[in-house]
Amino acid sequence: MYGIVFIILGNLSGNAVSFGSYIMAAAGQTEPHRPSVIGIAISALTFAVLLHISSRRGGIIMNNFFAVTKVLILLGIIILGFIKASGHKLGGASKATANFAIDQSFADERHDVASYTDSFLYIVYTYSGFEQPFYVLSEVSKPR
Repeated sequence: MYGIVFIILGNLSGNAVSFGSYIMAAAGQTEPHRPSVIGIAISALTFAVLLHISSRRGGIIMNNFFAVTKVLILLGIIILGFIKASGHKLGGASKATANFAIDQSFADERHDVASYTDSFLYIVYTYSGFEQPFYVLSEVSKPR
């Protein structure tokens, strides 16, 4: 019962819908149809659930594959950052140097409600990873 509620109401459904939109965007659909996105989301969740139901090892292998991929992407971003910081041109126009100039980075100040809401959501999203250890700790029978 917990799994059903978590899939339908939890963060998996939102992530699956985002996955469906990204798949449609990668396919060249600028404005994807909602039923197509939801169909892809349901298919992705069904595949993951069936894989974990039918093969414990298959689910572990899939999770490990995605974990290694995420770490490699993060390392690639770090390495590319050092390459760019050392002065090499990686292509495209460089706009990042203007972010450190105080007179340029805060030149476009906005004080509307939408800007404050966006800023608040960016801050909350950034720190949302700190709650994950507490979810794990709540499952431990005798935490220290």
